[in-house]
Parts: sequence; structure tokens; C-alpha cells
Amino acid sequence: MSNMQDYELGKDLEDMKKEFPHVNFNKKYTFFYDETNNCRKFSINKNKFNTNYFNNFIVGGIVLNEKQFFDKNFKEEFGLNDSLKEIKFKNIAYGSLFDCLNSEKLKKYLMFLRDNNILIHYSSLNLLYWAIVDIIDSAVYNYEDDYDRELLNSIKNSFYIVCKKNISKLKYLFTKYDYPNIKKNLIRQFIDDVLEFIQSYISSPMHFELQSLKGLLELSKEKNNLPFVVDEEDGILLRSFMWDYLRLIYLYVDSSHIIDHEFSIMQEIKNIRFLNNGEEVKNYLFIDSQENDMIQLSDIFVGLLGKIKVYFNSNDIEKIKHDFN
Repeated sequence: MSNMQDYELGKDLEDMKKEFPHVNFNKKYTFFYDETNNCRKFSINKNKFNTNYFNNFIVGGIVLNEKQFFDKNFKEEFGLNDSLKEIKFKNIAYGSLFDCLNSEKLKKYLMFLRDNNILIHYSSLNLLYWAIVDIIDSAVYNYEDDYDRELLNSIKNSFYIVCKKNISKLKYLFTKYDYPNIKKNLIRQFIDDVLEFIQSYISSPMHFELQSLKGLLELSKEKNNLPFVVDEEDGILLRSFMWDYLRLIYLYVDSSHIIDHEFSIMQEIKNIRFLNNGEEVKNYLFIDSQENDMIQLSDIFVGLLGKIKVYFNSNDIEKIKHDFN
């Protein structure tokens, strides 16, 4: 029996065109994709994450329009040894973010992008944030009409900050309740523990957001209902990164999408058939990065972005201001 799933793009495309009327989704580009920090899935077992939660999963790269084509020796362009099989970020820069920013090779790369008006694209997924937002989405499930998107995002952001400050307690809670597979008879107890978790921050500058969250959780406790953190799999916080690859593929259906070989994604995507008003869309191709200079240039970009995200995830705002000053 075939496991093939048809995914009709028409409605999603129309919705996106309405939300972003200034964007020409029908313009023809070539998107190149590489990735960094792909842990395949994000999970917890016995109070331990399977990867460093500071590491955002990033997929992205460069974008060329129909008139852009480069026949260059990029190893020579960036001052690299010609014997390299392929260009990787580690050949361009290494060390801390600020060590990387001092790299002459990286400066040459960034100037090449700027001087040739090369566009970039990326999706950056904060593992910890996406592991905890289902708690808020569950709590607001019956009251979404009362909360605009900006307020909800502020509540999520404040809760994320509290979680990051108390990561050991959070891991204990996840393990205690087999999160995100909380048993129905333990929902009220879980909510009590989350309320205790945020209580000491209620009087902080995040007072309004956390007080709003407290009210939502108390309503959920009365209903004994957190719909998005039950009937899941014990400890599996993020199951797949496939849709981070697919989003631009189905939004820019007239463009070409050239993706570095990633076996887990290739296995998942092979069972999906994209349809645009009933007609199959086949606008993507997986390629070995050694065979494509543009994928190699994409590796440099996502490598740099990975360094930037780790830096921001692991430092507070005062340290960030101090460092940049």
C-alpha cells in the first residue's frame, strides 16, 4: 500500500498572497539550501536533551535570479587552498562569533554577496522555544479570539525567557510528566507545577505577560484540558524539521530549489506529492554539495548564522550590548 500523501498548495498560496500582497511569489528564482545543527529530532530522556538547546536548527542559503550566473574559482576568490574538495564554513572562519567576524576570508565572502546583489533565505528554529510554545497554544485554545497575535507572542516570549533561566527545573518537569505526552489525570498537577515555575517572575518587568499566562493556565486547569501536549510521544519535543525545508518549495512554485543531500529529509519528502490546483509540482532537487558551488556558498552563510544564533541564545541583553559596544 502506498504511503504517498497529496498536499494541495492552492489555498496556502492564496492565503500567503493575501497576507503579503507586496511579495511576488510567482517570480522565478533558484534557491540553494544547506543546513546546520540538524539533530534530526529534539528530545529529552532522564532530564537530558539529546542536543544543545542553544543550537538553532537553520536551513537556508543563497538565492539567484534568472540573470545571475557565476563561473568563478571560489577557492581562489576567498583565498583558500585549491586542493579542498568543497568549501565549508569551517574553512572560512572558526572559533567564537567574534573570532569569525575577524576572518578576512569571511569578509571577502560577505563582500562578494553584497557586491553582486545576491539574496539570501533562511529558516531558523529555536529548539527550546518550539518545545514550550505548545503549552501556551494549549492554554489559549478556547480563547484565541480574546488575544491578538502580538500579545500572544509576548506571552510566549516571556515564558521562553523564564524557561531559559530555569532550564534544570524545566527538564525535570518535562521528564516528570513525559512531556509532551501528559496523561489526562496529571494535567491539573502539571499546570500547578508550571504556575509555581513562573510565580517568582510575576512581579518582574514581564508581569503583564506572565499574569496573562497565569490566568490562561488557571482556566485550562478548570477544564482539565491542554490539547497540544497530550496523546503525543514521550519526550519527543520536535519530531521533524521537514517543513522548514518545504515552506519555500511550496510558496515559490515557479522557482527551482536545489538542496544539499540530507537523507532523513529525503526519506520524508519522498512520500509527499505537491499539487497546485490539481497539477503536480516537482520543483526541487537533492544534490551532493561537492557538485554545486552555490550549495557550498550556502554552507558558509548558514554556518555564520548558526554562530550568531548560538551567541544570542546563550547571552543576556546586557552582555550582548557590552560586547557590541
